Amino acid sequence: MRSRFSGIDDLPVFEASGHQIRFLALAALRPPEAARTRAVVFTRFVAGSETESRAVSTWDALCRMDEIGFWITPLADSARAFLEWLDRIPKLQLSYSNLDEAVTFIRNLVRA
Repeated sequence: MRSRFSGIDDLPVFEASGHQIRFLALAALRPPEAARTRAVVFTRFVAGSETESRAVSTWDALCRMDEIGFWITPLADSARAFLEWLDRIPKLQLSYSNLDEAVTFIRNLVRA
């Protein structure tokens, strides 16, 4: 990561579910209005593994989001809209050990 994000060691460290995490600064203050979600991708670094992806169910995606502390407004309409959105889009697990391959996978997904 340091080769791609030189200032990563200077970012604040947060604790989440027993893991230390850092958030990279966004390149833009707000996303382009034409942007749309292509997929939800859960990444996992696995030393020595091949880069591979597999589809995950909506339930598995919700469980993964719960693990990382994801939160939505607890109003019925918001929750319903979120679940309908999540059910419609692809949800993938991407395992990798080669960061360049993972980046290529994401770039190809965004271009699709």
